Amino acid sequence: GRVAYVPAESWGSGLASLSVASIIKGARDRSTTEGGADATLDALEAATGVGKLRHRDTSALSDGQRRAVQLFVALAPPKLEVILLDEACADLDALVRDRVLTYVRATEATVLYATHVFDGLDDWPTHICDVRGGRVEACEVWQSKGPGSLFATAKARLEASEPADMKEAAARALEEETQSTLSGDAVVFEGVTYRYDPRARPALDGCSFTIKAGRRVVVVGENGAGKSTMLALAAGARLGMDQSISIHGAHPSQQNLRAPTSTPRVAYLGPAFKQQLETCAAISKATPFGETLAAYKDDAFQTRAKRLMALLHVEESWRT
Repeated sequence: GRVAYVPAESWGSGLASLSVASIIKGARDRSTTEGGADATLDALEAATGVGKLRHRDTSALSDGQRRAVQLFVALAPPKLEVILLDEACADLDALVRDRVLTYVRATEATVLYATHVFDGLDDWPTHICDVRGGRVEACEVWQSKGPGSLFATAKARLEASEPADMKEAAARALEEETQSTLSGDAVVFEGVTYRYDPRARPALDGCSFTIKAGRRVVVVGENGAGKSTMLALAAGARLGMDQSISIHGAHPSQQNLRAPTSTPRVAYLGPAFKQQLETCAAISKATPFGETLAAYKDDAFQTRAKRLMALLHVEESWRT
């Protein structure tokens, strides 16, 4: 049978700068040569939203946009019998994700979709395959019990298989209370404009907002809207020296707010963080995680690290 496979690793920013229009044309041409229908390809193009990216190069796309192009290429061949999606929708915005999964559901193919994101999937699967410790513990018919039931089922299965000592350690860590002494404006952008290339359209265009200390803000928007750029600038992972950006009064491009001695201090987990982590892993892949932590002599850091390790089930013997 014919198989489509989309791995967890999306096409990275290091991908050669290729015209999206040429990629779409190539995928469509191969499909029609093999008997694919234009109407089906049009539906896939609409689901992935790649049509509006035709004028762009891959190097100028966001992670989610590159993932959408990757999905189009993978799903374009006709007569697919098996579709394998390994966290293939994690980078997509909510609208594109829903449309892609609706498209996949409408095919006649057998689909295996590995994911940790269950919102909107309650009525999507026909079966649930429960994998634990390298073995399939169960493969059962799925019957939705309403919104959130798939997430609740997955969570219950994980909790049932969690070792008692790990469950107790996580519970203790969650009981610990932390109190913030910060107040006032935490993050302020005033008319921030940022381009990755002087010739390109702005990734942020006159962006202004203020977030008070202690708030938890979910940033939403379509792929390529500027969400990652905004966070990277706030962290100092992208330089905006001439832009009006304040993190508790400090400018993240003029002061390293991620440094151990920084006040205020910023934690950043984004594409730049992932690239840095991969570089470190390549250099120190033989180093146990516990040894890496021991290099930090800050007692407060050690206490917090132990708490996070309990919550995330990270073991000191793991190697980076």
